[in-house]
Amino acid sequence: MDTRVDPVIAPGRQPARFSPVQTAGLLIGFVALLLVGLVGLQRTPVPLPLVSPPPGPPALGIDTSSYQHPHGARIDWLAVRGAGVSYVYLKATEGSDLVDPWFTRDWSGVAAAGLYRGAYHYARPEAGSAMADADAFVEVAGKLAAPGDLPPALDVEEAGALDPAALADWVGDWAGEVEQRTGRTPVVYTRASFWTLRMAGTDRFAASPLWVARYTTEPDPGPPFGGWPTWTLWQWSSTGTTAGVPIPVDQDRLAGGGPALAALAAQRTEGP
Repeated sequence: MDTRVDPVIAPGRQPARFSPVQTAGLLIGFVALLLVGLVGLQRTPVPLPLVSPPPGPPALGIDTSSYQHPHGARIDWLAVRGAGVSYVYLKATEGSDLVDPWFTRDWSGVAAAGLYRGAYHYARPEAGSAMADADAFVEVAGKLAAPGDLPPALDVEEAGALDPAALADWVGDWAGEVEQRTGRTPVVYTRASFWTLRMAGTDRFAASPLWVARYTTEPDPGPPFGGWPTWTLWQWSSTGTTAGVPIPVDQDRLAGGGPALAALAAQRTEGP
């Protein structure tokens, strides 16, 4: 038997009633509170641990820019990792006034996927512009000091109107300024033919890691040049496909595999 007593309503008073507008407002408020609660329950994604490729065989990598985002398409960095890629170099800047529009988003995405990451600057050498280019790069890329950050890289494939001596000075000024500001010795990206012709084969940068571009199916990029005893990174194709990347992308290898990759990320000078 139900022994509850119905509430007594005082004479002259009616139960509270809400207008349709008030009812809608209460429902909207309830839904808003529910959504806030659900958002609060969501967890912030935890970045994956850094990949650990085996020693010996070259570690596989790619390098990208906004070109790999046709019509705003995103790169699935988890799929890139699943394809066996261990590191990515991302274009940060070009000249002294162009910032790659996808750099910041991709920089975070690569780290969240547990991939080693590096930033590169595409050089457009002009008289007196090396310091401005270097400063622009560091403002965008930062000090590259997080675990898994690779040294900054300078893409040297244009000479502008500079002769070999002036171009070598330009490269030296850029590299010196970036090293002073980041405490990291920059990687030099170039081709043997360009270096021999437009840089007169200078060996001024033989202490910097070499990222050589030569597209071939051979097991290595060919004989060393410019005083470098060997290559550190090798861009061996510009038309490869990698899962997660919507269009063809540059394919790279890093000599020595996992231990060499970790050592390159740990490379520091006596800078800041």
